[in-house]
Amino acid sequence: MSKTIGFSSPTNDESLLLPLVAKLLKITYQDGYHFYKGGVILSGLVNGHSQIDLFSSGVIENKDNHNIYLINKRFKNALRYGSEMGEGKWLPRAAFRSNRYTTNWDELLSV
Repeated sequence: MSKTIGFSSPTNDESLLLPLVAKLLKITYQDGYHFYKGGVILSGLVNGHSQIDLFSSGVIENKDNHNIYLINKRFKNALRYGSEMGEGKWLPRAAFRSNRYTTNWDELLSV
């Protein structure tokens, strides 16, 4: 099961993204079904400079997000949203993954 939501113009404002993800989760959830994990796919990514559409109200500066960015830059990600503080059980399982011969020297095949 999947749901999609889009924006009329690009954004990197987490305060806009997180409530929409929570809304989609409420729409997707069905009583009686056991969900194990969920994911978010970001598509249509653009660099930090993009042209807005004709009907957009323009760039809206969110001073809170800018301040969070500055604090995190100075204090190494000291501030996070509550949803980012997940438990270890949400980490991907690596019990049966194949060796990373091309990216990890310790797992390089030796003959």
